[in-house]
Amino acid sequence: MTAAMNPRVVRRSPLRRRVGALASAVLALATSGIAVTMTSTPVAHSAPIDNLKAQAKALAANIQANAQKAEALDEELNGVQLKLDAAVAKAADARDRIASAQAETDRLKALVRQRASAVYRSASANQGDIGFDVNISQLVARDKYAEVASQRDNSLMRDLANARAQLASVKLDAEKSADAAVHQKDELLSTKQQLQAADGEYRRLKAQVDSKITLAYIVAQIQAQRAAQLAPKPNARVGTAAVFDSSKIPAPTGNRSAIVAYAQAQLGKPYCYAGVGPTCYDCSGLVMMAYAQIGISLPHGADAQYANYPKVPMSQLQPGDIVWLPGHSGIYVGGGAAIHAPHTGDVVRYIGVGYFQGASRPG
Repeated sequence: MTAAMNPRVVRRSPLRRRVGALASAVLALATSGIAVTMTSTPVAHSAPIDNLKAQAKALAANIQANAQKAEALDEELNGVQLKLDAAVAKAADARDRIASAQAETDRLKALVRQRASAVYRSASANQGDIGFDVNISQLVARDKYAEVASQRDNSLMRDLANARAQLASVKLDAEKSADAAVHQKDELLSTKQQLQAADGEYRRLKAQVDSKITLAYIVAQIQAQRAAQLAPKPNARVGTAAVFDSSKIPAPTGNRSAIVAYAQAQLGKPYCYAGVGPTCYDCSGLVMMAYAQIGISLPHGADAQYANYPKVPMSQLQPGDIVWLPGHSGIYVGGGAAIHAPHTGDVVRYIGVGYFQGASRPG
């Protein structure tokens, strides 16, 4: 890519517009609304424990919502990186093919010069023989051959010139696509920084509240929350998922058992951006690595994992199927349960399959 290349105008996706709006709202709330609540209700030692708990719960909800948007943004970044990699590879291929066409052109030009030199030398030698043993038919045939060869060479060089021009256009388009992807990636990273700044503010305020709660109470709450995270649970979206019993999740069987077994072995490991294990995962990284256990290579992007493969009705799911909602993916394990890597601050865990909107079945 050239430095002077102007990147294409990138239309902001609905997700990025929502994330951008959320980031602005979160920052405003973190620096104003919540701060007002905190100052209007002093967090002194005399504050009732219920009031402190309510403030901590509100801040935790904000942190959770922020983390979910950040996770969706991570998946969009994965998709943009795939586009960038493809554009860079396409431009490199075009450059290689242009170089090959130029080398072939140079080779043909050298052959033409050699042929012209040979014809000239032959004509000079025959001039001294005029009137003696000159074979007119041979001279005519030689001239005709030279003319045909010249026409063929000219045609080949024209074709090569056209090919170079077409490849140059392909290379230019690929470089513009790569520049556009870089620009889009920069915008997403900027939005992510805003979300991280808001997250830091929320966590600072929550720390002020938590410091007023006794250590024993905090430890008990964390232990209860941790146990709840690791246990199978219904969908977080109220009323959309059936409660399931973890004891009813069947043992993995069949040719997809390795997918389920791998996902179950990662339960409790933390979420991390672009994580592909073995210590942490993002949602599509977990799915990608699970399918790698049976030799199927998936893209590192939730939406691509759904879009690129045959769709499965949610009523006909089988263990090992990919379950999906926009910007997020997981693995169905049977018994109405799926395993997914939710977002920053959470761990790989079970969730009710009703949380998801669609499913695909690679392979």
